Amino acid sequence: LLDMKNNLVETVQTLHLRESELSHNVEKAEDLKVKTDELLINAFYQMNKAMQELKEKEDYIIRFNKIEDQSQMANIKVTEWRKTYKNIIDQNYLEKLNVEEQTQKYFRSFEDYKDRVLVAVKGKEVLGYSCFDSKEKNFKYDSELVSLYIKGDYQGNGIGKTLFIETTKELVSRNKKNMILWVLADNIRAVNFYKKLGGIISETRQAKIGNKTYKEFGFYYDLESLDKEGSF
Repeated sequence: LLDMKNNLVETVQTLHLRESELSHNVEKAEDLKVKTDELLINAFYQMNKAMQELKEKEDYIIRFNKIEDQSQMANIKVTEWRKTYKNIIDQNYLEKLNVEEQTQKYFRSFEDYKDRVLVAVKGKEVLGYSCFDSKEKNFKYDSELVSLYIKGDYQGNGIGKTLFIETTKELVSRNKKNMILWVLADNIRAVNFYKKLGGIISETRQAKIGNKTYKEFGFYYDLESLDKEGSF
């Protein structure tokens, strides 16, 4: 009888042990399932993102500007200045901006800037553009992103980022080591955009626009740290 009791105790202990092991295995399986689901969700997200970026990039190309682009570029600048800088820059100054005058200004400067302006185009439509410049050897930075504008309907689709990356790649191909760009401090959207692209605020200055001055942030980029994907 004592032996039977001992055997029964051992059996119960064994069952408890196996129950514990089974419970542990179930928990591991559940954790593995959760991790697997997370990996699958992340993989689908990355695949969808890559397909979306590919689709967006297939819709337009990046090239150097042409003389026939100037009127569209001028219209983008004036329109986006009025919209972006409303309540930032003096309204009287913004109201005086004129598309025709800006177009003529671009026509006059085309020969000087034809190899320093990149445009994103879809068919014959200009979606946005960037202007860059080289600096003299005694200048603190050896290149500058002078401006980057995206047409309103196409903002938020990655075109600005693509133009920025292609601009930095072009500067690297010209043996430039670093780049500066200036952004109005109150233009929060632009400040955040350039921060996300790896820019570091290295200095500030006061810029005169019209009859008033405005604080600007200078974003610094080390072009030598640019990778093959165009990231810093």
